[in-house]
Amino acid sequence: ITPSSLCCFCEWARPLLCLGNGFSSSEAYNKFIWNNTWLDAGSSENKACVTVDSKKGAQRFNLGSTFTKVASINGGWSVDTRNYSTVGASGHTGSDAERLAPYNQYKFDQNFPFGALLMDIPNHGYINVQQSQQLPQSIGQTSIRINDADNALGDNGGSLQVCFGKWSTTKIN
Repeated sequence: ITPSSLCCFCEWARPLLCLGNGFSSSEAYNKFIWNNTWLDAGSSENKACVTVDSKKGAQRFNLGSTFTKVASINGGWSVDTRNYSTVGASGHTGSDAERLAPYNQYKFDQNFPFGALLMDIPNHGYINVQQSQQLPQSIGQTSIRINDADNALGDNGGSLQVCFGKWSTTKIN
């Protein structure tokens, strides 16, 4: 990858990427140029992955380093494996959300859908992480859970793998 292959415009330190020369969106997300510095969030030494079990409620993870973004989320889970389909980090939506509405008192956080991936960020509380995204602040440890009350986890099933990344820099001339 050469710096001229990818252009980006940064505003408020958040990259808006311009893809070119056959880059996939994940390659473009993980590499961009800022102030004549090649920034790379995709190398393996800059990642940590954890598995979040839908049956365990809040799970505390020490990430072993400080990270600035969620790099990827994979897998699937459900708040009721017998009656609802497996979903990703966004949780149950559409007709499933409508069918679950009478049970809203069993949500851990009423602001987000059942089954949403919730991550505790210091000074921000729980946030809903639906996809790869920049975190509101750097973290070295966090609690992550499914949006379902602790007393309603028994019929849950599945897990999500959440991978964290950080930006590394290489000066270019």
